[in-house]
Amino acid sequence: MKIELLNKVLVILICLFYILSSVINTYIPGILKMVQIVTIVIALLLIPLLLKKDEKVNLFILLYAFLFLLLVPLFSSGSYLNTINSLSFLLNVFMGFILWKQVDFTYSLLRVIFIINCIALILETFFQIKFVLISEDYDTSAIEHLYKMGIFSAPKNGGFFILAVALLSYLRKDIFILILGFIFSLFTGVRIASVAIGLPLVYMLLCYLLKGISWKKILLLFVIFCICYFALCAFFTENELVLRRLSTSMDLEDGSNTERFYFWKAHWDYFWSQSIEQILWGNSAMSDLVIGNGPECAFLDVLNRAGFLVLMFFLSPLFFILICNIYHLSPLLILIALLSALISGRFAMGFSEGIIYWCLVFQLLSSCPQLSKLSV
Repeated sequence: MKIELLNKVLVILICLFYILSSVINTYIPGILKMVQIVTIVIALLLIPLLLKKDEKVNLFILLYAFLFLLLVPLFSSGSYLNTINSLSFLLNVFMGFILWKQVDFTYSLLRVIFIINCIALILETFFQIKFVLISEDYDTSAIEHLYKMGIFSAPKNGGFFILAVALLSYLRKDIFILILGFIFSLFTGVRIASVAIGLPLVYMLLCYLLKGISWKKILLLFVIFCICYFALCAFFTENELVLRRLSTSMDLEDGSNTERFYFWKAHWDYFWSQSIEQILWGNSAMSDLVIGNGPECAFLDVLNRAGFLVLMFFLSPLFFILICNIYHLSPLLILIALLSALISGRFAMGFSEGIIYWCLVFQLLSSCPQLSKLSV
């Protein structure tokens, strides 16, 4: 009972001081780093007590994440501590496991944070009220007009947070949060989040209708449609540029997409120009400094930060989930949504969404019957 209580306390601390670090950094910045360090240390000590005998797959994931966190800095051209800072995405594995161990409590807490963020986005969009300090990269009038932050310091952090919570809500068949996720992902201006949420949303609505059509269902869908229509009309009236960008999401000749392809190629070429040691173990995100921009792709970011071996580790849970659910459409849709975000952005690399991403991964793995048999 004490372990479960400590687990819940850690979930609260992770949500406040990692996922909501922008809020803490805005109002009480002095304690942020200290509480983050204490939280991750306690989490690492607690994990062995939370692991069960039949969780061999989870044990391997956590063990390899810990080993890579220790080993990769040994092969980096930078200092040990600076390299560990660039590997913060590996910490998401441990904190995601902590969240997954109390997934019901976690989802209830994330749901509250999600709705607070939606309210913040409304107030920012229509009343120009800001709640957190904006990241220097987005602190310009042109970008602020295009993107909305909510309770996050950068729009992609907020957009990816919405995507991660929306996909978790899809697993829990919470259509209310999924619909809100689609609407407010548009507010953030992060197009891939809207596209990735749209696919499972359409599937869930179709499943809802196929269970049987009644006047109550028709009325509910009509009310939902009206709310979405008027909310988005009001938003796009004020933010027409967002609508234009959304309409070019799949346009390969769109300037934003062309720029993304350029950075993909630049980072890919830089990665293979390095020594074999750096190809295997990464080079502490040195490519960001050389090229002047991030790779706009989680897989390329992992390659350049931690190398080929860590990328294989990063991909392995997705591979297992794919194999286990190859004939099951519903989990495959989540996998498609995750892969879309991982390919098109640095999804799962930050704390705001990366911790929830790994909670999702552990949840999907726990529902794989093949892995359950493997663990016996």
